[in-house]
Amino acid sequence: MRQRWFRRLVCSTVIVVLVGIAVPVMAEKESVVRSVLLPGSGQAHQGHYAKAAIFAGAAIISGTGLFLSQVHYNQSVMRYNDLYGIYVQYPSDLQSGTVIRFSEIQQTYNDMQAAWDTSEDRKTWRNVFLFAFLATYVVNLVDVVISERETGEKPIEEPSSVGFEMRGEDVLVYKSFRF
Repeated sequence: MRQRWFRRLVCSTVIVVLVGIAVPVMAEKESVVRSVLLPGSGQAHQGHYAKAAIFAGAAIISGTGLFLSQVHYNQSVMRYNDLYGIYVQYPSDLQSGTVIRFSEIQQTYNDMQAAWDTSEDRKTWRNVFLFAFLATYVVNLVDVVISERETGEKPIEEPSSVGFEMRGEDVLVYKSFRF
């Protein structure tokens, strides 16, 4: 049941990404396609290298975290399922005459509870990395759609205003800056 939820989330994510590709009619198509394949490559194609490095790094870190957390989550679910299978088998073993200590049954139950808690913690981390990965892709696509290609030309700077002011016997010289 847990994996079914994860598959639905991944499928809906793929649909969102595909819609995100189809919608940006205004953007450069090559940059958008590059960003879909690897976050940051569309920004690099547009000449925004700092943003490209940030998006690529975020995608690599969150993707690696997602992969590793999914592997650990699957392992903890398998451990829980194994312990659950042992625990459920106890009644039939007892009815068939097998002697089982109560402490063994209790220990299996405690281990099963711990495995459940571990799998819930790992599911939370998996979801955090999944959200980070999806957010990286979405912000990457939005950025590449609204950004313009870097031409290398510097904008014409307006001269900053310089002023003088007389205060008694003092002369105050000031300069204003724009950000």
